[in-house]
Amino acid sequence: MKKQQNSTPHRSDEYDAQIQDIIPYYTNFNNEIIEFLKSQSNEPKVWLDTGCGTGTLIKKAIKVFTSTKFLLMDPSKEMMDQAQKKLRYLDEERIVFLYQ
Repeated sequence: MKKQQNSTPHRSDEYDAQIQDIIPYYTNFNNEIIEFLKSQSNEPKVWLDTGCGTGTLIKKAIKVFTSTKFLLMDPSKEMMDQAQKKLRYLDEERIVFLYQ
């Protein structure tokens, strides 16, 4: 049996496929966060995501907030590794991974 990698019963490499079972409307929450921030008068200069998981929210946000710098952290190294894989083809100068 594989060791649990985070506070979810799913391994980091399976997380995206199974998150909807854990958090219903997960995609809607991410979309609403982006819509809320778009409604503010200024684009964020820096976005600190302290529970970035596999980087799903930032993958969406970086396309909308074109001058924002993103700092990503997660208590799970495995989740951070998945986020780096997912975001590797995006703007590397605006995404910073902060490992513990």
